[in-house]
Order: sequence, then C-alpha cells, then structure tokens
Amino acid sequence: MKKLRITLIFLVVLLLPILAACSLRDTPMENISYEEPTTQWPWGDEVPLMWRATSPAGQTMYLFGSIHVGYDSIYPLPDFIMDAFHRSDYLAVEFDLTAIHPIETTAIMGELLTYADGRTAVDDMGEELHQRASSFMAEHRMTPPHNFKPIIWYVLITNIFVDLAGLSGDYGLDMFFLLEAAQRDMGILEVESARLQFEMFAGFSMPLQLSLLEASLANVEGSVEGMKELFDLWGRGDAQAIEALFQRGSYIERDELTEEYLDALLTQRDIDMTAMARSYMTDGKNVFFVVGLGHLLGEGSVVDLLQRYGYDVVIVRY
Repeated sequence: MKKLRITLIFLVVLLLPILAACSLRDTPMENISYEEPTTQWPWGDEVPLMWRATSPAGQTMYLFGSIHVGYDSIYPLPDFIMDAFHRSDYLAVEFDLTAIHPIETTAIMGELLTYADGRTAVDDMGEELHQRASSFMAEHRMTPPHNFKPIIWYVLITNIFVDLAGLSGDYGLDMFFLLEAAQRDMGILEVESARLQFEMFAGFSMPLQLSLLEASLANVEGSVEGMKELFDLWGRGDAQAIEALFQRGSYIERDELTEEYLDALLTQRDIDMTAMARSYMTDGKNVFFVVGLGHLLGEGSVVDLLQRYGYDVVIVRY
C-alpha cells in the first residue's frame, strides 16, 4: 500500500466540526457554561487570529480562525473578538453543531460509510491493520465499528487523540459562538453542512482511507502533542509557526494520495467558502465568519482568495 506523504500533525490538527460533533459529551448544551472567568487570558498579550475583510464596494466582514475543540480555560475570549462578534448580525459556521442529533449523525454515517454488501472493515484493512486498530480502540474503551469503512475508524481514533490531549468538542470555538448566537437571537448561516462533510469522507478512495488510518496509529504520542502544540499556537495567533507546523516533515513531498486529500479537505472547500463569504457581503449581511483556521492561512485559503478578488483583508488584534 502506498504511503501518504503528509505529516500526521497536519492530518489531525485540521479537525472538521463533524469530528467534534462525534465527540460531544452527553452534557445538555444549555448546561455548558463559558462564563466562568479566568484570572487572565492564558497567553497574555498574544491573541488568536482574526481578520477584517472589506469588499471593493465597501462591505465588511470579520473572519475568525476556529479550532473545533478546546479547553474551558480559554473563556472568556479577548474583548476585541467578542466586540466584533457582538457587532455582527449573523454567525456563519461550517455547519450548525447545535442543530444535529446523534441519531441523525449515525443515520447519515450508516447511509454513506457502512458496508452494504456483507463485507466488513477487515476485508479492506487486512488482518494486521484491523487488529492494531481494534486493539487501540478497545484499549481506550471504544467499540471497534466493524461494519464501518476505515475512514470512520480514523475519525474515531482521532477523537481518542482529542481526549488524550485533554481537549473537548464541548469547548470548541464553533460551539461557543453558536451558543452565544442563540442567546442573542442572531441568524445562523451554514457555509457547508454536516452531510457535505460526511460525503467528503465517503468520497475518499480506499488507499487514502487506509493511509490515514495507518498514519494515525503510527505516531500516537506525536499526534497528541501536535494537537496541544497547535492549540497553543492558535492562542498566540502565530500564523508563521502554525503554517510551519502544518508543513513539518515530508509534507512537501506530495504524491497522488496527498493531492487527493488536500483537494478534498482544503482546495475545493476553500473556493466554496470564499464564494459564500463574498455572497454574504454582496447581500449586505453583517457576518461574523467562523471556519477552521486552516481555511484562512496560506496560499489558496479564503483570506488569500478574497485578496485576489480585490478585497482588503487585514489582521485585527485589538
């Protein structure tokens, strides 16, 4: 099987909201509190990345780079972020985590990502990989999903890494802003949808699914530490260090699996997200735009594409 030439850190830190949704606790969302004050923002004067985009016609929008999991200690967020949020009439997110239900999620996964011909995961994974993945999941008190395709094994193992890093989808930035928006009766705009993200996974070729699973099991400690490191860099708003983290190791040596992965996860989605951001501004909507941080950094990102379209996009830090 051909190895995916991409760093494991990159694989696990660009978490999709759907991964966070799959890891949410049973705690009723209305009982999750973000109001407990901390003595100070954990990173002092360093703050997360937020951009203000201004269209050629003068419409503006704030774009905030999310990490879809988090720690409770990051709340409350810095005032300049909350001020921009409170000045907005709409919240745009990849999809509305508060509107999905575990039963619906399971139904979509069953439709798109289970075997329907009597086969099971071991038929694609082989005995050795299947045994390693099953043992790792059982070790962490998770039942191996034998009827699901390997990409779901990868998703669930990634969520084990989230737990090992002490992170939680309950405290992800998407969930925080969604709950805040509900309290303020703000409009919620979905840039994508939960189904779209599952369809993306379902479209991964089997070699890609197996490479992701192999990579996830090859360096558990590195994956967990990579998550912690990324979260620290997110809090510090260190764009250069975050991009360097994504490019660590053999990431530059691309092969067809890497291209397939990046095209599905980033390239096309960034184009579609940019189109949505432009449409919101054209329609005169006053939007606080929250998507995964990886969609706002680097060449071909939403920020980069907006700039190519003639938008003035600047980082806001106060």
